[in-house]
Amino acid sequence: MNDSTPSITRRAAIKGMAIGAAATGTAVSGVDVVSAEENREVDIIVVGAGAAGSMAATHFAKAGKSVALLEANGRVGGRLKRGEIAGQSIDLGGQWVGPTQDRLIEVGKELGLNTFPTYVEGDMIIDVAGTIFKGLTLPGNVLGEYLRTVARINELASEIDPAQPWNAPHAEEWDSITMKTWATQNAETDHVRDLIRIIVEVVNCVPPEQMSLLQFLWYMKSGHSFQKVTDTAGGAQQDLYKECLVSVPELLAKALGDKVILDAPVHAIAQDDSQVTAMTAKGTWTAKRLVMAAPPTTAGNIDYTPELPYKRRGLMERSPMGAVIKCFIAYEKPFWRDAGLNGQSISSVSKFASTFDVTAPGNPRGVLCGFFDGGPAMEWADKSPEEREARAIEDIAHVLGPEANSPIEYVEQNWPREAWSTGGYACVPGPGVTSVFGDAIRQPCGRIHWAGTETSDVWSGYVDGALRSGDRVAEEVLAML
Repeated sequence: MNDSTPSITRRAAIKGMAIGAAATGTAVSGVDVVSAEENREVDIIVVGAGAAGSMAATHFAKAGKSVALLEANGRVGGRLKRGEIAGQSIDLGGQWVGPTQDRLIEVGKELGLNTFPTYVEGDMIIDVAGTIFKGLTLPGNVLGEYLRTVARINELASEIDPAQPWNAPHAEEWDSITMKTWATQNAETDHVRDLIRIIVEVVNCVPPEQMSLLQFLWYMKSGHSFQKVTDTAGGAQQDLYKECLVSVPELLAKALGDKVILDAPVHAIAQDDSQVTAMTAKGTWTAKRLVMAAPPTTAGNIDYTPELPYKRRGLMERSPMGAVIKCFIAYEKPFWRDAGLNGQSISSVSKFASTFDVTAPGNPRGVLCGFFDGGPAMEWADKSPEEREARAIEDIAHVLGPEANSPIEYVEQNWPREAWSTGGYACVPGPGVTSVFGDAIRQPCGRIHWAGTETSDVWSGYVDGALRSGDRVAEEVLAML
């Protein structure tokens, strides 16, 4: 073979055979193939019927374009999912909405959804460095240091342009420092080090040694400030939807009708100069443009012809999902309220490290929502639901009292074991990734365009960011059509 002869890898050859077979209806061993009559042509393919994909597809339909919204699950919603406990509808995935999440607030109102405030009357419990505090009764020196640390985080984050954090003045340096190292070097007390660790795990669902300072600062800037991201009243956890947040993609998808195809995981995507084709077990779709609204890790498991650019592939390979197991525990009544507590807690010694009172108005029962986040979620994802329930109840009793030992119902969602999401709340690029590969996050790859909450520079990781990404990618694609 001389230097002018193009080389063909075995993988590329097999994929090429599959694509050719899909067009002719010929079977290829080990590859799902459909007949030519099952090939549909549309203007735009959208992969992933979560908030981002449903929003993008809605824009395309309103613009008069033909669209196919392909979803791997047998339901819409992605990392939003409906459940029920003690007669109350609940969100097993994303659930809160807060001030400055303007796009979600706007869409929720357009869809006729109503909110109620997260219960905050009374004291929260803070369990750090082996001491339990009721409310913000941290020792004066600890509280002062914590507030100074928060101010420093906001100060550093102010240097970042949320649309391009990789261009921040100290991007490379900050991306090489983990949050664990930063907290060790900058916090003076174990109390504040513990608080930083808990916040990283609760907010980003990774241990602090797996997240860079750059990524954490960018996340805070994307959510407008440390306080906006972490606070309940006045922050991202302020309100809940009576009809559940998952109603947003459900209602958007309902309006799209038969444009939504469920149980259709995409296993291969091929493109050339004139079209792009998505192959699924339910058929093949060909379009002028394709929007990928699945999580980066999920999108990375698809075969692409031709291969994606190196930086795009590298970003997906180095951006694992956070780990979170979301649990709801119902009680005969919200007993914590009688004790002057609001049901909210964070603990550095518990595996089930945070709780919130999410009891809906009019529900006589008490409903707590809590999480195994980050390291504990990684540790407990493969245990049984019964083991997780026992541990969750034990840890709740540790912070809220012995009455927690008598629940009436338990419901959980083990996101790391969810086949097409593999975790939550969002992908978290590892240290050193954003500064090198980050600029590929929204860069189209030929006829493939990228959406999803990870691609948003405002409220990334949240449903508001997902909806904004649907708006952005729809404008991008429609301009090219």
